[in-house]
Amino acid sequence: MNLYYENLYENIIKESFEKYDVLNVISGYASASFVNLVLNDFPNKEINLYIGMAQQGISKEDHYKFCEICKQYPNVNIYYQTEDVPTHIKALEFTNNNNEYKKLYIGSANFSETGFMKHREVMTAVNDSLEVKLREQYKISTSCTNPTILKHINLIDQNHFESGLELLNKNKNKRRKIDKCIEEFNKKNNIHFNKHNNGSLEYLSLPIIIKDTHYDETSIYQYKSQNFVFHSHLQRKKMVDYFKRNHVFTIKTFINKKTSVELKGTFGKELYFYDFDFYDLVKDVINKPRDQVLTNDDLKEFGYNSFYFKKINDKEFLMTLHNNNEI
Repeated sequence: MNLYYENLYENIIKESFEKYDVLNVISGYASASFVNLVLNDFPNKEINLYIGMAQQGISKEDHYKFCEICKQYPNVNIYYQTEDVPTHIKALEFTNNNNEYKKLYIGSANFSETGFMKHREVMTAVNDSLEVKLREQYKISTSCTNPTILKHINLIDQNHFESGLELLNKNKNKRRKIDKCIEEFNKKNNIHFNKHNNGSLEYLSLPIIIKDTHYDETSIYQYKSQNFVFHSHLQRKKMVDYFKRNHVFTIKTFINKKTSVELKGTFGKELYFYDFDFYDLVKDVINKPRDQVLTNDDLKEFGYNSFYFKKINDKEFLMTLHNNNEI
């Protein structure tokens, strides 16, 4: 089995079209400019392209170019998947008109310039047939030139794509900055994640949000009129033993914010933050709008689901974030 990491266009498309007349493609995404590139080199070949992630939207520019391509080249058919679960397969099957000889490639590259020419991708030739998958894909797809296609597919302006990418990159950059901030804070303060430390007199790990099915964990209290970390009776003893009740102490967070804190409530289940809105702080850290409820899915995506406290003395504590799988 040969693996292809470089020169995918030359090694797969150009080389295969010297031997075969038909190319059937299933690809999560595709670009009209890449289809045009292939057709400029091989204008007489037949291409059947199925775009499996089309239900997420097709750029307006690509859509109209796809339609133009199909009109200009009678041997080219471009389909958008309009039903069922989105398809993220990347597979290219070369064959002859008699369907007698075939060559199948699968891997990570979408049918686009970024997939075949810019990104680091891998493809491999396999001894198999795409025939069954092609029939399945045909049944759940619609031609891009179908008069009703825009009832099934949203066209997205390219500027919207670019702003979305900018936002994604911004969020990724913020995540990297937060990771770095936490890493430096932990290193500077000699904070170590260790299952033997958890629940000791020096360290305490508490989940940020109550699990959906078991009310036995900590949570940021999700009401704007209140600003405390709440937990159940099963966690109460840990909190009381660790923080002590009815006295004010200081917590320094991983973003170097300090706040006065007090463990209060009838059963000692409420950890009050006096100097800033802790609820909004966590949302700001993970890019969650303040008017929305924080969920476990948010934290899972962000990569941190727990507080981790280190006691300096009875009046001073440090607080960082971590994933509870680390301890």
